[in-house]
Amino acid sequence: MKYWGVSVCTVDGQQYSIGDTGIPFTIQSTGKPVNYAIALNELTCNVVHKYVGQEPSGRMFNELVLDHNRKPHNPMVNAGAIVICSLLMHLIKPEMRHSEKFDWVSNYYKSLCGGEYMGFNNATFLSEREAADRNFSIAYFMKENKCFPEKAVLKDIMDFYFQTLSTN
Repeated sequence: MKYWGVSVCTVDGQQYSIGDTGIPFTIQSTGKPVNYAIALNELTCNVVHKYVGQEPSGRMFNELVLDHNRKPHNPMVNAGAIVICSLLMHLIKPEMRHSEKFDWVSNYYKSLCGGEYMGFNNATFLSEREAADRNFSIAYFMKENKCFPEKAVLKDIMDFYFQTLSTN
């Protein structure tokens, strides 16, 4: 079945929706700019851009490539989005357990949505993790090039990345 809908919220709080806006969907890659915004808000631009660039790559979103500084080109390609997730996990509230960190980010999303319902789709999470060879290749390439914060654990970063994709 095909769904389509759009919602607009003005800066003064007015909301307008049309179409299939009541049907939950996983945010997938639309979460990349949200995670980036959270990282910028919590860590500052200088810290975030120590790990990820901010220039367009001109390449496919899932290419196995880094910029001339040996970091992802920007937070909107998979490599950059994975690094942003590593920053959310390891540099913000590092005392939190991984399970707490996902709840913290979920609550952040919820606050950005004005307290609206936010859920999690486990089937999407498992599917993303199962079909993740390319993303794991990108992540191991970045690990080899020291793109992640110190003490970052690749498996945990990738699970967190797939969890954020699976938020609905």
